[in-house]
Amino acid sequence: MALQYSNITGSSAQVLVAKRKVRNASTGAIDVTFSSQDIKTISLCNIHATDDVIVALYIYDSTLGTYYILKNVTIPNGSTLVLDSKDFSYWNGDYELKIKLNAAGSAVDVMIK
Repeated sequence: MALQYSNITGSSAQVLVAKRKVRNASTGAIDVTFSSQDIKTISLCNIHATDDVIVALYIYDSTLGTYYILKNVTIPNGSTLVLDSKDFSYWNGDYELKIKLNAAGSAVDVMIK
């Protein structure tokens, strides 16, 4: 997988990686609309000038549910948290990879490889 960069701000949940399988609303069939991604590392860097950020990183499907990789993890300002494939396993066939920050002023740079 090529590098993917994201600037995440605010407290709304955001999709980092879309799921690969999407159900066709009219036929009910599974359409494979995205290429699969096998993630090796995720880097989360708190870029806020002064505040710590509390991060939730999780996989989600409206039918299958939510499964947390990180929940309520504090990253101090100016610090980076790196997760590698030993810390998690994720394939985007059935789930989205989502992130949620704790405050409207929060800011995190995300690099996925």
